[in-house]
Amino acid sequence: MSTLLDIQSQLSETDALVSDLEASLCAHPDRLAIAANLRSAVKMQTLLRAQFMDAAAQVGVEVCRYRAFTDISHTAAAPALSAIVSFQKLFSVVFGSLKYGFKQRATISPEVASETDLQLRFAFTGSIGVVLTARSDANLFDDSFLDDSLETIFKMAKAKTPKQILAFADRLGPGAINALHNWAQDNTDGGLGADIEWRRGTKIRGKLFVQRQELSKLRSAIDLTGTPHEETIVVDGILDAVGVSKRRFTIKRDGLPDISGSVELGAIDRKHKATLPMRYRAKILKTTRLRVAAGKQVIKYHLLGLTPAKGKST
Repeated sequence: MSTLLDIQSQLSETDALVSDLEASLCAHPDRLAIAANLRSAVKMQTLLRAQFMDAAAQVGVEVCRYRAFTDISHTAAAPALSAIVSFQKLFSVVFGSLKYGFKQRATISPEVASETDLQLRFAFTGSIGVVLTARSDANLFDDSFLDDSLETIFKMAKAKTPKQILAFADRLGPGAINALHNWAQDNTDGGLGADIEWRRGTKIRGKLFVQRQELSKLRSAIDLTGTPHEETIVVDGILDAVGVSKRRFTIKRDGLPDISGSVELGAIDRKHKATLPMRYRAKILKTTRLRVAAGKQVIKYHLLGLTPAKGKST
C-alpha cells in the first residue's frame, strides 16, 4: 500500500504541474519551452497513472474508475462530483440492503460505511473522471456481496419501466430506490452520463456505460412508481380467515408472509363457498405503489377467485 501512496503523491505533484503549465501556455501560446514542458509533464502523468493501476493490481486493491461525461463541450466539476458522491451512496445502500436486509430508507450504518467507503486516489481529464479505491481493511474484499452489489447496481441503472424498478424495491427496499433516484437526478441535472469500470487486480468485475438520456428515463420511471402498478398473481396457501360482511381475507403461505386484503364481490358467496382452513389456489390482483421520498412501499391485495389446491390444509 505504501507504493500506492508514493505514486499518488507523485501524481498529485504532476497534476499540479500540468495545470500550471496549461495555464501558462494559454497566457503565452508562442513559448515553445512551455509547450515542451507540458508534453513531458503529461507523459509523466500518464506513466504514473499506469503505474498506480499496476501497483493496485499487485496488492489486490479494488479500483473503481468513474468517468462523468457530457455531450456538450464543457461541464463544470461540481455536477460531476455531486454525481460521483451520489454513486458512492448508492453503492453503500445497495450493499447494505443485500448484506443486512431490506431497507426502508437510504441510510448508511457506520458498519456499512466502513465496508464500502471509496477513497479518492486521483482525477483525470476527459470530461470529469476519478479513480477510487476501497480500503484494504474493508470486509468486502472477501465478500461475495461486492459482486452482487455491482451486478445489481448496474442492472438498476439500465431499468426502463416502473415494473422493473418495483422488482428491485421488492428485493432491496425503497431506500435503495431513493439512492438510485438521487444518482439519476444528479446526472440528469448536470447533463451527465456515467462510464464506470470496477476491477480487482487485472480482472474487471463490472462495467457500466449509461448515457444522460438513459438516466433521465430512469428517473422518470422511478417517478412513475408513485402511481399504482397492477398485476395479477396466483398463490397457493391456506385460506385462514374470511370476513364476508367486510369482504376481507387472509391466506397463509408456506415459508412466506401471509397475504391479506379485500375480496372481489362474488368471489366468495353462497355460490362460491369457501372452507376454513383449506388450501386454495388464489387469483389475486396485486397493486403496488412506491413512495420513494417517504421510504414506503404500499402493497394491496384484492382476491379475485379461489380454486381448491392439493396439499395439507392444516
